[in-house]
Amino acid sequence: MRFNSLNIGLLITSIFILTVFFLSGCGEKQEEMNQKAEKDNKKVFQEIKIGIVADIHKCSREDFDSIPKEVLDGFISELNLIDLDFNVNLGDVVNYRVGECSKNALEDFNLIFDTFNNAKAPFYSVLSDHDVSNRESLNLYLDKCGLTKTYYALVLKDYQIIFLDTTLGGAKKESTPLTKEEKDAWDQGKISIEQVNWLKNVLENSNQKRVIIFSGHPLFTFEKNNLKTGKVKKYGIKNTEEIIKILKDSNKEIVAVTGDVHQWLEKKEDNIQFYVIDTFKYSNWSWSILEWDDEGCEFKKRKLEKDSIILP
Repeated sequence: MRFNSLNIGLLITSIFILTVFFLSGCGEKQEEMNQKAEKDNKKVFQEIKIGIVADIHKCSREDFDSIPKEVLDGFISELNLIDLDFNVNLGDVVNYRVGECSKNALEDFNLIFDTFNNAKAPFYSVLSDHDVSNRESLNLYLDKCGLTKTYYALVLKDYQIIFLDTTLGGAKKESTPLTKEEKDAWDQGKISIEQVNWLKNVLENSNQKRVIIFSGHPLFTFEKNNLKTGKVKKYGIKNTEEIIKILKDSNKEIVAVTGDVHQWLEKKEDNIQFYVIDTFKYSNWSWSILEWDDEGCEFKKRKLEKDSIILP
């Protein structure tokens, strides 16, 4: 084929058009694809997504703001619409030692844990001060949760998950009555020496760089004003300083999630991100989702949608 001036002109024009097309459209798209592939290759941590609820305070007595079963069913229905790795109950699901509510606490306890079983993702629990009243109720709690003791740990994806007992300090299934040490300060919260040593061991031997800790009581100290009584209440377990030092010295990235306080609260201290979740019962059925991935940790507040509640 002979090239004349017309052929050469057409060739140059075609090359020019293709070059402009590539640089303006295909080039940009290809660059985006390259950047996405590079980002995917650099992913360090898998995403984890957890549904969390605190302080349900179920009481079947109408004079103590009874929660209809339909509300609890609606909550589980909402959880089941989300692709969650697991769910966590942060304690105080019932109201042992609260007036008339104690009479029905066992019935309420069974109803709630049977409802939790309807969730698609597993439900894990931590103990808080209204969940038990004696050794018998503690043993029932352990049986319902499939546990032999009140603190435990597991590894999921790229995360070390730890569940602490800040109510009794750490207890096992036994036949003897609760000891004075176990019942001491269970409203404020504490962690026993045995559980402290266990926590150290878990952190020291874990290969995971990221840790998520769940507990009934806050692990840090702060005060809250009671608007009704005008009194100031101090929060934070008895051996807060000891636990905080252990967490800081672990050199791990830690998220600690607690309930008990009946308000939303966030605090960052060195390598520890604290989240406190509001009560489900007194905040229009509030709960939350914790998401953690390469982009960081996100704590999302949720409220039960009215459409999720189907009243009889």
